[in-house]
Amino acid sequence: NAHPVKSKLSRARRELKKNGNRDSAAGNLVEALQLMDSEIEWRLRAKQQLLPVLNEFDALIRNNIGLRLQPGLTNDQAKNIAACLANHKDISLAF
Repeated sequence: NAHPVKSKLSRARRELKKNGNRDSAAGNLVEALQLMDSEIEWRLRAKQQLLPVLNEFDALIRNNIGLRLQPGLTNDQAKNIAACLANHKDISLAF
């Protein structure tokens, strides 16, 4: 979340603009940099640890969850759906 970083930067700018208080502005800048570093750190960790797992999960569910949200069906999916229907229906409008 970038809001806390932005907030600290805004406070630093206001301190300089209103009071000219460099010490307080510098403190807010240091806090903003620390917050930004922590954001970058967890995002890099997530990229290394979570992204491969999420990509694998996405690959597993890609062809069976959310079929109605897909722009079209693969041939195998269409054959499976067509074979499951007891009554012949036009399902082209459903996808």
